[in-house]
Amino acid sequence: MKKKRSGYIQISRKLMESKGVYELRRAEKAEGLGVFMMIVFELAKYEDAIGNEETLLIISMLAHKKKSYVWHIIKDFGLFDVEGEHFQCRLLQKTFNIETILGDTPSGGESTVNERPLNGESTTLYKVRAEARRSQIQNTRIQNTKNIGTGVPIRNTTSTTDFHELIEDIFRSPDWLEKIEQRMALCICSNKMIREFVKRSFIDEIEMNGSYDDGEPFTISRAKRYFVNWIRPGKAPREELNKKINNMLRSNVEQAKKKAGKPFDGYGTIDSKGRRRGPHGEIVPMDAPACMDDMMEWNNKTQCWE
Repeated sequence: MKKKRSGYIQISRKLMESKGVYELRRAEKAEGLGVFMMIVFELAKYEDAIGNEETLLIISMLAHKKKSYVWHIIKDFGLFDVEGEHFQCRLLQKTFNIETILGDTPSGGESTVNERPLNGESTTLYKVRAEARRSQIQNTRIQNTKNIGTGVPIRNTTSTTDFHELIEDIFRSPDWLEKIEQRMALCICSNKMIREFVKRSFIDEIEMNGSYDDGEPFTISRAKRYFVNWIRPGKAPREELNKKINNMLRSNVEQAKKKAGKPFDGYGTIDSKGRRRGPHGEIVPMDAPACMDDMMEWNNKTQCWE
């Protein structure tokens, strides 16, 4: 019988002294240990603590690490049982009293059981009948691959059109924009120019990384989480965004100064060929009256400003 999930994970006081964790700390330092714990916490949400390729992608995004690095932590330190693309945490096998243990499949067709004990405990806890294991792992992988790992069915890739509409929707939410402005110190609610610039930059960021067509549903909640992580103060993406915003604002100020320094005087300017030019660069007769509004343009047919 499976142990009822309590919402807690039991961790031995001697975990850091175990062989696998010791080798992980020595090779990858605190960074690798942190990724290991993120994998443990993520697998604790799943049936029998079994993850797959989809789970690997989720952990990679949560840890901000490449999939190859996460897979390195999983398979190279003996902390997980691995069978093909599926992996199971040995720490959680003990914590949750899991009966279904990933193992190798010999040529005879009978799955073997990984009976290596954790921290010297008896192997009795980990033994399981091959038939039950074949039913819960092999048949599930063949018949219902959509629900292994996360339990969320695989959906069609989000289209570019849907993705753009989704981003437009979240940037039309004043309450959410106000909260982001207050907590992230980014004027995307009170300043329309900055809001539009940040929105375009965010769309470029997602398109560049292909995050909307990675096979996972690109929902509003996922887009908001992505955006909050992207603009988090102190992070490299936010520093780069700040520089772009400052450059944009500085360029607008310089253009405004140039325009203010050369106000239209009603008669326009004289080009290099001695021709009179109006406020929009159009050729104007030398004897034409002064233009009273720089939004008007000279019409040669009617011979007046319109």
